Amino acid sequence: MVIMEAYTGFAEVYDIFMDNIPYEQWAQYVIRLLKDNGVNAEDRNCSIVDLGCGTGTFTEILSNAGFNMIGIDNSQEMLMIASSKKYRNIYESEDCDESEECDESEKCEELEECDESEELENSDSIIYTLQDMRDFAVPAPVSAVVSVCDSMNYIIEEDELLEVFKCVKKALEENGVFIFDMKTQHFFRDVLGENTIAENRENAAFIWDNYYYEDESLNEYEMTIFIEEENGLFRKYEETHVQRGYTIEEVKQSLATAGLEILNIYDAFTQNPPTDNSERIYFVVKEKINN
Repeated sequence: MVIMEAYTGFAEVYDIFMDNIPYEQWAQYVIRLLKDNGVNAEDRNCSIVDLGCGTGTFTEILSNAGFNMIGIDNSQEMLMIASSKKYRNIYESEDCDESEECDESEKCEELEECDESEELENSDSIIYTLQDMRDFAVPAPVSAVVSVCDSMNYIIEEDELLEVFKCVKKALEENGVFIFDMKTQHFFRDVLGENTIAENRENAAFIWDNYYYEDESLNEYEMTIFIEEENGLFRKYEETHVQRGYTIEEVKQSLATAGLEILNIYDAFTQNPPTDNSERIYFVVKEKINN
């Protein structure tokens, strides 16, 4: 058995078990919100940060839509998978000779902290960089920062959430927009609750135990993952993940302290305001203008 930090062992099978997420639909929703706030792929200089990009599935969809993308995550394992996807797609699009064996390790770019002198490439490029969202920087101001798949819920202290928002403000160009989602306290308390989720696939399986601590609004996930190795045996990994459910007022206060203001809050994938039964909500945010 191997005890790992969050998104180490699970990174290897993340895409397998997350294949039920309709990333394309989620991306179209975010693209519409971006367009509604003046961020368009038709602008060849338009650059977007995907904060907490994971294995890069969402990042690649936005890249394919025409945006210059910077994917930021603090899991090297997740970013290695994202990089291998990027290079695999590049080689497939160039119709590389199938008779030539490609060494994925040679294709993976080095995961280094962003060099502020680095220029963004053309509109279909993706730059992946290993950074903590509580202390990240980008080479130049960007048109938008997006964060989906409840990455923000992994920031479990309000002062650290404030640091994320401060970094976002520094990263945005004038009139830039910040769009992010969060799972709600209702979701953690009433939907996940104390439930156990288990799934078995051909080459991997997991058991996912949930524990919700209402006084702290924290949800703890204890994950046991089994991954098949070359010899046909399965190696057991254990990871613990913790997320926090924030109130809208808590988020609003941290945003205001960071110099950002909320333009809209939506029940996920709608144009409607959130309700007490909303499980995921989207925030659309811009820099606060002082009159």
